[in-house]
Amino acid sequence: MKIVQYKDKNNKTRYQVKGYIGTDILTGKKKIITRNGFVSKKEAELTFNRIKLDFEKNGNQLNSKRMKFKEVCELWLKLYEPTVKPTTFFSQKQVINNHVLPYYGEMYVDKISILICQKFVDQQAKKLVRYHNSCNLAYRILEYAVHLRLISDNPATHLIRPKSKKSEYSVEWWTKEELNTFIECLHSSDLDSNAKTMLHLLAFTGMRKGEAMGLFWSDIDFQKGTITINKTAGETINGYTVQLDEGSKTIAGNRVISIDNRTLQLLKKHKLNQTEMLFKLGKHTKNTNQLVFCNERNMPLYGEFPNHNMKKVIEGNNLKFITTHQLRHTHCSILFEAGATMKEVQERLGHKDYKTTHDIYLKVSERQKEETANKFVEFLSI
Repeated sequence: MKIVQYKDKNNKTRYQVKGYIGTDILTGKKKIITRNGFVSKKEAELTFNRIKLDFEKNGNQLNSKRMKFKEVCELWLKLYEPTVKPTTFFSQKQVINNHVLPYYGEMYVDKISILICQKFVDQQAKKLVRYHNSCNLAYRILEYAVHLRLISDNPATHLIRPKSKKSEYSVEWWTKEELNTFIECLHSSDLDSNAKTMLHLLAFTGMRKGEAMGLFWSDIDFQKGTITINKTAGETINGYTVQLDEGSKTIAGNRVISIDNRTLQLLKKHKLNQTEMLFKLGKHTKNTNQLVFCNERNMPLYGEFPNHNMKKVIEGNNLKFITTHQLRHTHCSILFEAGATMKEVQERLGHKDYKTTHDIYLKVSERQKEETANKFVEFLSI
């Protein structure tokens, strides 16, 4: 604390006090205050000590402290980041930047009302099919504001969430015949070994694209014909480069699955192609963490690689459009049609939630019922 004597505009003696009162727990910055206009040193000293005491009693925050939503969000993200995978953090931060902050960002949290929150929910429901994620993130940030005692209650607690125009669990996939056509078109295409092998692997294993892109050759047991899935690859907050991320999407996602002989032979062929390509470039592939799918720099492929190449095959052959994730649904539905049990499918695909597997099973059952009725009619018409 430093007290300085000065003259005001009326040439009267006054005192200024300046000093450090503590560290703001919200920003981590040192808090230094300056107060003017005191008629005595004693008054300046007493005022300074009172402000410092109030600051300490209020958890090192001044009573007048107000924060905008974006400031609280920044603090919450720092706490959230260490609790999730880098790929998850990257995708969730994108949701916040694209949907949450454009609406709430400049608002002071103590001015955000239930009506303001409800309006956000309604807007998100109209724009997005899966709008609950952005609403949940906004709720969690406001809940953190309650924890910081910036607000007494969370205004996003009791809101009405409209029913999505489309089901959040709607699924689409190819039939067995459509998948066979795709596989034929894939292998007769001019795509490289990475694309052909990866898309085939996704179709014949039901793996997530991030799981396939995170595979090491050491994960594949060519003797037993199995693949160990315990990693994912994805884009992180650090930039465009896809980085490996230890730990798959869920605990259930860590699994060992069997693969058919055709897929096994394709992987062997791809390994030879990869070894030859990297050898020509002066790189060796003897590392235990050698990627199954890599670029010419022996780095992970970019995130949209499977999507872009699948789209090429679909558009080039006028096939029904589905995504790489729906290729996973295709694998799931064909397993059910082939007589696999619910538990077998759930374990093979690494579904944590039983409902995900069950929803696809119900869709397959509905399709089979329709086909049964058609078979009866066709038989009568013979």
